[in-house]
Formats: sequence, C-alpha cells, structure tokens
Amino acid sequence: MKRAKVSSAIIGFLGFAALLLVASTPAKAAFVVGGENGWQMSFDGMINAFMVYTVQDNVQDKNGNILSNTATQGFSTRTGLLPSIFAFNVKSPTIDGVDYAARIGLYPQIQNNNSRTGFGPDTIGALDGGGGSRIDIREVFFTADGKFGQFLIGRALNLYQGKNILTDMTLIGVGVPLDTAGAGTTLGNIGYGYSYPSFGPQFRYTSPDFSGLKVALAVADPSRIGSANGDWATKTNQPRFEMELSYA
Repeated sequence: MKRAKVSSAIIGFLGFAALLLVASTPAKAAFVVGGENGWQMSFDGMINAFMVYTVQDNVQDKNGNILSNTATQGFSTRTGLLPSIFAFNVKSPTIDGVDYAARIGLYPQIQNNNSRTGFGPDTIGALDGGGGSRIDIREVFFTADGKFGQFLIGRALNLYQGKNILTDMTLIGVGVPLDTAGAGTTLGNIGYGYSYPSFGPQFRYTSPDFSGLKVALAVADPSRIGSANGDWATKTNQPRFEMELSYA
C-alpha cells in the first residue's frame, strides 16, 4: 500500500524569543527577580509562528486504487512542532545542601483553524465549529536537588522517548504538518522513527553524575492502549515504570 504523500513548504518564519529560546532549563532564564533572603523567581519563553503551505495526495494501494480521499492543499499561519512558551520558575535558597524549585509551563498555540473568528480553544469560537488555539499546561512540577541527585514530582516530559524529541532537528521547526490549520502542534518527525513521549504525572529520581553517567527512574501514571479498530487495553491497576540511562 502506498502512503499518502505529504509535503510542506515553509514560505516564511517568524520565531521571536521573547525571553529565552530554550524553556526546558529554568536555570538559564533571562529574566530573574530575587530577594536578599535567597528566593528567586524567573520567567522564560518564546513565540513560535510559521507560514505553512501543505499538499497531500490520496492514499492509494499498489495498483493505484484510492483507499482514502485525503487529497488536500492549504495555507496556514500556525504553530510548529514546539508551541509558544511562557513559564514561571521559583527557586528557594539552599537549605541543608538541598535546592528546591518549582516550574509551571504554559504552551499556547496561535492558529485560528482558517477562520477569522476562530479565536477559542479547539471547538469554541469559530464559524465552522472549530477553533485552533489552545493553552497546553505541559509542565507543573517540583524538584529537590542535592548531592543525592534530583527528585522530581509533578507533570513533566516522560522519560521514554523523551531524548528523541529533544534532539529532533525539527523541534523548533514544522516537520510533518498533520493538519494544516487545526488545533495542536505539527508532528515534526513523530511517527517517523520514534513515538511521542508526551507529558505526564510522575515521581522521578535522577542519580548524580558519575563521570558522565546518569540513571533516571520514574513511576508514572498508567496509560490505556488503543488500536485502529477502537479496541482498548483499559486495565490501569499498576503504575507505569520508565528508566533512562544516559552518558555525556
């Protein structure tokens, strides 16, 4: 079976780093407010916008018979693989050798689903019944760092497949569009070599650096598993365990 051919031409790009391009590292935030008592609050973020033109063919079998009428072409001004970001970070003074911090990250998108009135989230506000923009709260977590390593509690990028998307060259680009104007981000290279790690609630421990070697272990929320025909594996009576071994 032939896959649908999808091609996109990025005919323009505007990526304005409002405070900081890399939002995953609060310690590098560009704007920091601190007091004499050692407490600090910082902000980081970016605005991500692309002009995208997409052409997609019908899905055909090896004989050229059309299996799915997916042919389309369209233009949109929209968010890429990485949404825009605005994040708040709070850091405590060092207490008994431990640094405590918390982060809340908001990841909004900009598109209107090709509708001038589509200013609402997902399905609110557009004449055609669909919005396009949404505020995605991906990060809400607390950390404690010390000689023992780091403990993280809250919602953050999952360990499994996490490094794949962080090192994807299309992370601050567009990649595979998926939906020219609809809600959400584009795909980048997700599904073309790795699956999406997603953000989720978890308890995570990361070891200290042992000459470049680190081990991370996470107890995460269980996840249902679906299939194309709608069947689900719905048993969620045990946690999901994830582990990452890294060397740098």
